[in-house]
Amino acid sequence: KKDAGDTGILGRMAGVLKQNGHVVSSISIDTAAKALSGHPDKAPPVAVLRGSGFGAVEPFQGSKLIVETLNGATTQSSGFFGDTFSDAVYQAIKDNELFQSVLSQNQVDPSSGFGNTVIDQRLSILSRLIKGRAERGVTRDFFF
Repeated sequence: KKDAGDTGILGRMAGVLKQNGHVVSSISIDTAAKALSGHPDKAPPVAVLRGSGFGAVEPFQGSKLIVETLNGATTQSSGFFGDTFSDAVYQAIKDNELFQSVLSQNQVDPSSGFGNTVIDQRLSILSRLIKGRAERGVTRDFFF
Protein backbone atom coordinates (compact mmCIF):
# COMPACT_ATOMS: atom_id res chain seq x y z
CA LYS A 1 0.00 0.00 0.00
CA LYS A 2 1.17 3.51 -0.71
CA ASP A 3 0.37 4.97 2.74
CA ALA A 4 2.16 2.13 4.59
CA GLY A 5 5.67 3.44 3.84
CA ASP A 6 6.09 5.36 7.07
CA THR A 7 4.41 2.82 9.32
CA GLY A 8 5.37 -0.42 11.01
CA ILE A 9 3.53 -3.71 10.98
CA LEU A 10 2.48 -3.44 14.65
CA GLY A 11 1.27 0.13 14.09
CA ARG A 12 -0.87 -0.97 11.15
CA MET A 13 -2.27 -3.87 13.20
CA ALA A 14 -3.06 -1.47 16.06
CA GLY A 15 -4.85 0.82 13.61
CA VAL A 16 -7.04 -2.02 12.34
CA LEU A 17 -7.94 -3.08 15.89
CA LYS A 18 -8.73 0.53 16.82
CA GLN A 19 -10.98 0.91 13.78
CA ASN A 20 -12.77 -2.28 14.86
CA GLY A 21 -13.69 -0.82 18.24
CA HIS A 22 -10.81 -1.90 20.46
CA VAL A 23 -9.06 0.51 22.81
CA VAL A 24 -5.44 0.00 21.80
CA SER A 25 -2.15 1.14 23.28
CA SER A 26 1.30 1.02 21.71
CA ILE A 27 4.17 1.18 24.17
CA SER A 28 7.89 1.06 23.55
CA ILE A 29 10.54 0.80 26.25
CA ASP A 30 13.65 2.98 25.86
CA THR A 31 13.36 3.43 22.10
CA ALA A 32 11.07 4.97 19.52
CA ALA A 33 10.26 1.77 17.63
CA LYS A 34 9.32 2.14 13.97
CA ALA A 35 7.42 -1.17 14.20
CA LEU A 36 4.78 0.50 16.43
CA SER A 37 4.26 3.54 14.19
CA GLY A 38 0.90 3.63 12.49
CA HIS A 39 -1.10 6.05 10.39
CA PRO A 40 -1.83 9.08 12.63
CA ASP A 41 -5.55 9.01 11.84
CA LYS A 42 -5.92 5.28 12.47
CA ALA A 43 -3.43 4.01 15.05
CA PRO A 44 -2.88 5.15 18.64
CA PRO A 45 0.17 7.30 19.38
CA VAL A 46 3.22 5.43 20.62
CA ALA A 47 4.21 5.98 24.25
CA VAL A 48 7.94 5.66 24.82
CA LEU A 49 8.69 4.77 28.44
CA ARG A 50 12.02 4.86 30.20
CA GLY A 51 13.11 1.35 31.15
CA SER A 52 14.60 2.45 34.44
CA GLY A 53 11.29 3.78 35.73
CA PHE A 54 9.45 7.06 35.90
CA GLY A 55 10.33 10.40 37.35
CA ALA A 56 7.88 13.11 38.29
CA VAL A 57 6.83 15.61 35.64
CA GLU A 58 7.51 18.32 38.19
CA PRO A 59 11.32 18.64 38.30
CA PHE A 60 11.12 21.35 40.97
CA GLN A 61 8.33 22.48 43.27
CA GLY A 62 5.87 24.72 41.44
CA SER A 63 7.09 23.88 37.93
CA LYS A 64 3.87 22.05 37.05
CA LEU A 65 1.89 25.19 37.86
CA ILE A 66 4.23 27.22 35.65
CA VAL A 67 3.74 24.77 32.75
CA GLU A 68 -0.04 24.87 33.25
CA THR A 69 -0.01 28.67 33.27
CA LEU A 70 2.17 28.92 30.16
CA ASN A 71 0.04 26.36 28.34
CA GLY A 72 -3.30 27.55 29.67
CA ALA A 73 -6.41 28.48 27.80
CA THR A 74 -5.81 29.70 24.29
CA THR A 75 -7.58 32.51 22.51
CA GLN A 76 -8.39 33.17 18.87
CA SER A 77 -5.08 35.01 18.51
CA SER A 78 -3.07 32.12 20.03
CA GLY A 79 -2.75 30.32 16.74
CA PHE A 80 -3.17 26.72 15.72
CA PHE A 81 0.38 25.65 16.63
CA GLY A 82 0.18 27.16 20.12
CA ASP A 83 -3.07 25.33 20.77
CA THR A 84 -1.67 22.06 19.40
CA PHE A 85 1.48 22.38 21.51
CA SER A 86 -0.56 23.15 24.60
CA ASP A 87 -2.73 20.06 24.03
CA ALA A 88 0.39 17.92 23.58
CA VAL A 89 1.92 19.20 26.84
CA TYR A 90 -1.28 18.50 28.79
CA GLN A 91 -1.58 15.03 27.26
CA ALA A 92 2.04 14.23 28.12
CA ILE A 93 1.49 15.27 31.75
CA LYS A 94 -1.73 13.26 31.94
CA ASP A 95 -0.08 10.17 30.38
CA ASN A 96 2.92 10.42 32.71
CA GLU A 97 0.66 10.60 35.77
CA LEU A 98 -1.34 7.57 34.56
CA PHE A 99 1.78 5.48 33.89
CA GLN A 100 3.25 6.46 37.27
CA SER A 101 0.02 5.42 38.98
CA VAL A 102 -0.22 2.10 37.12
CA LEU A 103 3.42 1.22 37.77
CA SER A 104 3.27 2.11 41.46
CA GLN A 105 0.00 0.22 42.07
CA ASN A 106 1.00 -2.92 40.17
CA GLN A 107 4.13 -4.36 41.68
CA VAL A 108 5.88 -7.52 40.59
CA ASP A 109 6.19 -10.40 43.04
CA PRO A 110 9.80 -10.41 44.31
CA SER A 111 9.98 -14.15 43.68
CA SER A 112 9.26 -13.60 39.96
CA GLY A 113 12.96 -13.77 39.19
CA PHE A 114 13.48 -10.31 37.71
CA GLY A 115 17.01 -9.16 38.44
CA ASN A 116 18.72 -5.82 37.94
CA THR A 117 19.78 -6.12 34.31
CA VAL A 118 18.39 -3.76 31.68
CA ILE A 119 16.23 -6.50 30.15
CA ASP A 120 14.93 -7.48 33.61
CA GLN A 121 13.91 -3.87 34.29
CA ARG A 122 12.11 -3.67 30.94
CA LEU A 123 10.30 -6.98 31.50
CA SER A 124 9.29 -5.88 34.99
CA ILE A 125 7.76 -2.68 33.59
CA LEU A 126 5.98 -4.63 30.85
CA SER A 127 4.51 -7.09 33.33
CA ARG A 128 3.28 -4.23 35.53
CA LEU A 129 1.72 -2.48 32.52
CA ILE A 130 -0.03 -5.69 31.49
CA LYS A 131 -1.25 -6.16 35.07
CA GLY A 132 -2.63 -2.57 35.03
CA ARG A 133 -4.34 -2.83 31.65
CA ALA A 134 -7.82 -2.26 33.10
CA GLU A 135 -6.66 0.87 34.92
CA ARG A 136 -5.20 2.16 31.66
CA GLY A 137 -8.53 1.46 29.97
CA VAL A 138 -7.20 -0.60 27.08
CA THR A 139 -8.33 -3.89 25.56
CA ARG A 140 -5.25 -4.56 23.40
CA ASP A 141 -1.56 -3.73 23.91
CA PHE A 142 1.40 -3.64 21.56
CA PHE A 143 4.84 -3.60 23.17
CA PHE A 144 8.31 -3.21 21.72
